[in-house]
Amino acid sequence: TFTMGSPPDEQDRVDDEARGDVAVEAFRMQTTPCTQALWSAVMGTSPSRFVGDDRPVEMVSWDDAMAFIGRLNALEPGLDARLPTEAEWEYACRAGTTGPRYGDLDEIAWHQGNADGKTHPVATRAPNPWGIYDMLGNVWEWCADAKGVTRVIRGGAWFSTSSDARAACRLWFDPSSRCEFVGFRLALGHAPSPAGERVEGTRSGPAAETERRDAPAGVGVRLQHRAECYLTRSTVHDAPRRCTPRAVARRSHSGSGMNTHDEAVIVQGCVVEITRGEHVVLRG
Repeated sequence: TFTMGSPPDEQDRVDDEARGDVAVEAFRMQTTPCTQALWSAVMGTSPSRFVGDDRPVEMVSWDDAMAFIGRLNALEPGLDARLPTEAEWEYACRAGTTGPRYGDLDEIAWHQGNADGKTHPVATRAPNPWGIYDMLGNVWEWCADAKGVTRVIRGGAWFSTSSDARAACRLWFDPSSRCEFVGFRLALGHAPSPAGERVEGTRSGPAAETERRDAPAGVGVRLQHRAECYLTRSTVHDAPRRCTPRAVARRSHSGSGMNTHDEAVIVQGCVVEITRGEHVVLRG
């Protein structure tokens, strides 16, 4: 479990950041927001206002993100890509820290004070203690959770002030909205039980923790179909390295039934596996 939300005395806190202990199942989180290169390799389009292969994709709605995930999972059966829940997102963002953010704002985030009115290449600010980049700033990130007919976004963006660039800050947008300051990152693995499990005395969260599923260091994981991800497991104690998901090849492929290009896609990327309060970095 971890404590989600903000304390009553946190600067810039708002009422919807109620604190509570939340149990989080083991899951994997992409170490950067989805890049334009990865989006283009899967979808064959380039919707972003601020163009650059290693910049985060933006101008994508929650519905667009779900279409991307559906196509990626069709290309790669067994990948189980999805959007993270709010609890997963905040757990990964905090990485064991308990303050408003996991480091100095200028060092960890592209925000109103340093972004010059635009997005920036992913993984160019300092990561959190678990080696995850851009959890705050650059682009807001869609989460799986709904609030009425809207969907939750987390993390702040390139135009955000310090009040929004906090681990507990949360906003809601229409799922069809496309904005130059909203993107997403992937979680991998089966989604938590929809009902979740309540930790006594707290608000409800995803289902209770699962057994640790770590493998020995050095185990390679190869996911293969018409899309391929090469991920190599290292130990928890390795120093974080810059590791940017990127599409590295596209080619035509006939007979797939796809509407555009019918491509085969090779994707290199990184995720962090988070299990019971510990993490193992998986690197491409």
